[in-house]
Amino acid sequence: MKPRSTSRRRLRGALAIAAHVAVIAGARLGAAAPQRDPAAAEALFVAGREAVERGDYAAACAKFAESDRLDPAPGTLMNLADCEEHIHHPAAAWSRWKEALEQLPPDDPRLPLARERAAAIERRVPRLTLRLATGAAGATVTRDGAEIGPGALGIALPVEPGAHTIVVTAPGREERRTTVTLNEGDAVERTLDAGAKLPEPAGSTAPAASTHGAGRRTLAFVLAGVGAVGVAAGAATGILAIQKRDDLAANCYPANVCNDAGADAANAGHTYATVSTVSFIAGGVALGAAVVLFATSPRSSPARGARAAPPRTTAWLAPSVSPLGGGAMLGGTFE
Repeated sequence: MKPRSTSRRRLRGALAIAAHVAVIAGARLGAAAPQRDPAAAEALFVAGREAVERGDYAAACAKFAESDRLDPAPGTLMNLADCEEHIHHPAAAWSRWKEALEQLPPDDPRLPLARERAAAIERRVPRLTLRLATGAAGATVTRDGAEIGPGALGIALPVEPGAHTIVVTAPGREERRTTVTLNEGDAVERTLDAGAKLPEPAGSTAPAASTHGAGRRTLAFVLAGVGAVGVAAGAATGILAIQKRDDLAANCYPANVCNDAGADAANAGHTYATVSTVSFIAGGVALGAAVVLFATSPRSSPARGARAAPPRTTAWLAPSVSPLGGGAMLGGTFE
């Protein structure tokens, strides 16, 4: 490639005019511009040319790139573009040729060469188009570690030849990795799906409906047990009341005249009969409530992977004696 000396003088003149116009317009370009070092840039350019003559294009590319950073010049960009072609980076080479074309003056004799080389290398640049499937909308896409923004999806982007790793990530889903390999001149399109849904974390709280349903069913079983006890108590005291009736018949005479044993049997029989009646009623009510609770409790199960906390249920049964007889008292709480 042609040395950069002649083009550098022309570029400096153009830059001086551009800087003067920017100052008049009030632009503050000086604060944002990188620190320039023309002497170091020239030395690096010479070192890059020497590396090219040795056939060490990798070293030459590094030196040309640093020279252009310290003091940009179209001649440096043209040498860097040629160097990138030699190390099989057509996308980078095409980009450098395009930059050089933008910087070359209209009357520069190197302009036809730059146009020809840019057009030739453009045909060799692979293009990769990435799209997201409908179910992956909102996912993040990266190519070789660099994020591909939503605006770049669906666009044929220039890439270097070789293998490229595509990663799709979305909240609540597994990471999806895809490798796409392109050769020079390829045009490849890929539609990307998000990964499978991640399982629910263990120990998560079950839905409230399931918890309350379990509590209602637990209380239904408790009430069923209490009802069974009440019915059994009613049957037992009923038998005792029948026995006292036999004692009453043996110790009482016509016209309701009873001795002391008969009077005691009469009182005990009345008590047993009352307790039996109350127990049967309480047991029947408890059994009926148990059937209603069990039949109306929700049957939904906890979400997959979740373990519902056991419902807190408290039930109690206590004997009750009053002047009118005896019985059982049922109480309880559940959440």
